[in-house]
Parts: sequence; C-alpha cells; structure tokens
Amino acid sequence: MQKEILIAVDDSIHSQNAVQYALSMSTHAKNLNYRLLKIQPSISQYIVEEARRNPAERAKLRLILTKNKEKAQKVLDSFKSRMVDFGIDPSRIKTVNRTRIDGIAKDILDYSLEKKLDAIVVGRRGISKVQEMLMGSVTGKLMEHSAVTPMWIVDDKSDFSNILLAVDGSESALRAVDHVSFMFQGNSDVMITLLHVTPKFGDVNLVDFDIAEDDQIGELVIKGEKRRIDNFFAHASKIFNEAGISTDQLTVRDVKCNVNVKKTIINEARRGNYKTVVVGRSGMNKSFFFGSVSRYVVEKTSGCVIWLVP
Repeated sequence: MQKEILIAVDDSIHSQNAVQYALSMSTHAKNLNYRLLKIQPSISQYIVEEARRNPAERAKLRLILTKNKEKAQKVLDSFKSRMVDFGIDPSRIKTVNRTRIDGIAKDILDYSLEKKLDAIVVGRRGISKVQEMLMGSVTGKLMEHSAVTPMWIVDDKSDFSNILLAVDGSESALRAVDHVSFMFQGNSDVMITLLHVTPKFGDVNLVDFDIAEDDQIGELVIKGEKRRIDNFFAHASKIFNEAGISTDQLTVRDVKCNVNVKKTIINEARRGNYKTVVVGRSGMNKSFFFGSVSRYVVEKTSGCVIWLVP
C-alpha cells in the first residue's frame, strides 16, 4: 500500500535532520512517497496596502514575491537533489512551494489534511524544548493543533532504530498501533516494544468511590486494568500480524509506575536506548492528554524521534 509523508522544510539544520530521518525510513517503510513543503515568508501588510495604492510599490511587491518564491524553490530543489542522491526515485518526491496564508503551522496542517497525508515530519527547533513549547514555535503549534495527522518530531541527527510504543488501552493508543503497523507493513526486520505502564490506583480509578483508599477496591481496579490491557495487547498483536509483522518482532513490557506514568515512559526509553518513541495524543481518563504525558515525553527526550499520534 502506498504511503505518503509531508516534510516541512526551510534552510535550517532542523529541516536537514527531518529529511535525513525520512530518508532512513525509506529502507524500512515500503512504498514510501514524499512531499517537501516550503511555506514562503509572510509579506508585511503595510507593503501590501501600499502596493494597492502605488504602482511603484506594486512593482516592488511583485519583486519580493518573485524572490521569495525563487528562494523557497531553491531550498526545495536542494533537498530533493539530496534525496535523489540517497537513492530515492525522483517520481516519489513532490515539491510544494506555497505562499503563506494563515501562518506556517496552520498552512502545513491545512495542506496535510487537504492531501490526506499519512504523517508530518518536522525538525525540533527552539533554544530548549521547554522554551520551544512555551514560546509557541512552529513545531510547538503543530503539536498542539495536529488533531488528525500524526507528527514525527525529529531531534538532532536521529536515525531509525528499535521502536518503543507506549500504550494505555485507549482508542488513541489503538490508532498509534494502526499507524505504526501501516508504516512498517510487510517489514520483517522492525522490532517494536509495546510498553504499558501500570498506573497507581488513583490514576485508574474512574469511579468516585466513597472509600477510595480501600484495598479491596484498589485490587479490583488493578485487576480490571490488567484484563483491559491484556485484551488490548491481543488486539494489537492481531493488527500487527495482519500487517505482516510477526509476533516474534513484538515485545510486550508491562511495568509498574514508580513515580508517575510520564517519567516511567522516559526512563524506559532511555534504558532501552530507543530511537523512535510513539505516544498517543490522548488516552484513557485523559492520562495521555497532550499537555500532560505526551507533552512531557516530547519535552524531556533528546536524541530520538517522537511520533505523536492523534
């Protein structure tokens, strides 16, 4: 089955990292196609207004637009050339040179929805990961508002390696399983670890018990959680098997939460030296809601790629 990913690029090192990661994926994901998207710089509204009244200013505006388009195309052509040199068939690469309409992040999201693309690949940028989120960079805005298309957030010169897929039994986690199985369909080499962090009683207590500290109630809740996640693992295994990914390629880890779910995921990712970490945007009882677990994972990881699946 054909797959197509969108790589949002500019002339920064972050885009170089994103393209490099996408290239590394070409040897693991069959029938992978690429769209390189460059959003041109915005034009001052003052210049636009002046151009409407003054023919001379109108000529200047046309010149600016032409230069912006040419510079953007130069960036696109450079990346495409690099990808072709890597061995990618030119017919699998499309370049998209677009003027800015509503803002870079929104324009990227709108285009990905319009073309029904399978993932958006972006390089992480910003002085620091926390500052990036607070300042609302393009990457941060994409993560905050990408409610349909999965995002691959590339850090430094990350490459493809074994995958850690954090799951909690939710619909979002199931969509993450679908996304991973789709991208690696028919790959007999990829190794995937399904990680479930067994939360503390208070984290899975979905009922407002009057005696929340009661040990018997806590035991029932934990047993129910175990049955639910066991069923989830069985369903996930079936999805992977149907995608041509065998049970031998899957590892299931069910670990107890030491401090909290998000820190446990980070610790597991570091312990196993995973280069690709997949998390759902939302989850059971909002335990994976972006702004909590998934935001924390994005902020606290380095040297790896985060797949954020809505």
